[in-house]
Amino acid sequence: MELPWRGRPGWWVVLALAVGIALGAAGTTLAGWSHPAPIVVELPPEPTPIVWHVYVTGAVARPGVYRLTPGAIAADALDAAGGATDGAALSRVNLARSLGDGD
Repeated sequence: MELPWRGRPGWWVVLALAVGIALGAAGTTLAGWSHPAPIVVELPPEPTPIVWHVYVTGAVARPGVYRLTPGAIAADALDAAGGATDGAALSRVNLARSLGDGD
C-alpha cells in the first residue's frame, strides 16, 4: 500500500505547521483558563462615629450630659446616669422613647 504523501517533498512541513497551529490554539485557550482576572473590591471608607449628647436630670443617681450612640432610647440614658433613685416615678416616663442629639 502506497501512502499518498510519500514521494511529495514538504509534506512534513505541512504536518508540522498543522500540529503547531493546533498546539498554539490549545495553549491560548488553556492560558485563559489558568489565569482568571483578579476581582478588585473597593471598600467604602470607615464612617466617622456619631455621638449624641443627651441631658439627663431629675430623680437619677448622676444627673448630667451623657454621650450616647445613635439609636439610643430613654432607658439607655437612664442607665448612663446611674439609674433611677428611690423617688423616681418611672411609670410616668416612656423608657422606650427614641432619643436624638440634644435631648
